[in-house]
Amino acid sequence: MKIRDMQRLGILLLLCLISIPTAAHTFYTALTRINYNDHAKTIEVIHRVTGHDLEAVLSFHEGTVLGFEDNPELAEMAGAYLKAHFTIDADGSNVPLQFIGLEPSGEDILVYFEGACPDLPRDISVTNTIFLEELPQQTNTVVATIGDRRGAGRFSSGEDRKSLDLR
Repeated sequence: MKIRDMQRLGILLLLCLISIPTAAHTFYTALTRINYNDHAKTIEVIHRVTGHDLEAVLSFHEGTVLGFEDNPELAEMAGAYLKAHFTIDADGSNVPLQFIGLEPSGEDILVYFEGACPDLPRDISVTNTIFLEELPQQTNTVVATIGDRRGAGRFSSGEDRKSLDLR
């Protein structure tokens, strides 16, 4: 190998090493919004998760590398994962959530669910274990708007079930 080729290789390796910290993120968080739709009598849920974190978690569980671009079934897998790791109780009763779909939003993925809730709930309790087992640094924030009341909670490893204080 010529000296010039070795210099080019060295520069390329240096650029790769420099770019690694900027490509990886140092925080792991997901945001979930819960809204009550009085007209439809449903609870609507929107999860905002980082796309590559969702791909990595689903890949880990499937034992193969998966990506949204080349796998149309990944949307259903994402819906099943999130449904298994997020539940809502309204006034003490579980609200079964149905997966509606997902869409990309920049580097994030928005994942939509809804569940029937005939009466405006007074109390909302949430179990949120999204990515908590796979990513130990993960924190999840849930914000609920129920009528004219709002509540929020932060979830992390060991703190995965909370009653949202609606005010």
